[in-house]
Amino acid sequence: MQYWHRSRSHTLRARVKYWHPSKKGLLGFPGYKVGMRHAMVKDDRKNSLTKGALISWPVTIIECPPIKVAGILCYERTIEGIKQKTCILADNLDATAKRAITLPKTTTKKELSLQGISFLRLLIHTQPKLTGFKKTPEFLELGLGGTLQEQETFAKEHLGKEIAITDSFTTGTLVDIHGVTKGKGFQGPVKRFGVHIRHHKSEKTKRGPGTLGPWSGDRSWTVAHAGQMGYHLRTENNKLLLSTQPGAKITPAGGFLHYGQPKTTCVIIKGSVQGPAKRLVTLTTASR
Repeated sequence: MQYWHRSRSHTLRARVKYWHPSKKGLLGFPGYKVGMRHAMVKDDRKNSLTKGALISWPVTIIECPPIKVAGILCYERTIEGIKQKTCILADNLDATAKRAITLPKTTTKKELSLQGISFLRLLIHTQPKLTGFKKTPEFLELGLGGTLQEQETFAKEHLGKEIAITDSFTTGTLVDIHGVTKGKGFQGPVKRFGVHIRHHKSEKTKRGPGTLGPWSGDRSWTVAHAGQMGYHLRTENNKLLLSTQPGAKITPAGGFLHYGQPKTTCVIIKGSVQGPAKRLVTLTTASR
């Protein structure tokens, strides 16, 4: 009952509902999931039974090629929610990025004015051409931390320029990861909810819950039904960012399964991350 309803995600770009203003500058960064490995680390947790010993941790590798700032978005908080007031686009958009969006036919040069503005966000696009596999650049909004004047200074300095993952996140910090899980299609209640297969002498059916509810009235949605499983938008909270490494340094012989060899900077996250290989995920500062 925690997730309702279990429909397919409308887009591969993860929706971020909250940007935690815990630092100045960029509050998020997109990347492509590479795969999983294990790392041998020295346990330095204070109350651990294996303190001081080498232990094995499962880790996920995410390739984060530099992003490019395509524009500045100005928002105002109103009684009806936030509303976008101005969008200032960069002059030097890439040709591949221009094909991914519909640009206005006529544009006028706008100056950034903070009058009536509550906060700014950056409109960025990914550069999958740097990874070596073929994908269309994705456009995302990323939050900015600090005061409104500090947001303005950061946005003006980086408009039309590249930003690296090392400029946004440091080793040892906690991050939230937003992404879309693996799609498994239409599945029955046994696989989808883990209900028990019925006894071998049961009549009518072998699988599924015993009853779906009364004939008349509300046949509750809390009963396990068959339906869409996977390809859902999910958020993983408080994942530890262990290290930032060049892709060539951590690639095994023959490359990663279903991915190949990362060519740009990679981050190593403790534990698992939702989605298959090459899936776009968004790292943000931890909201909790």
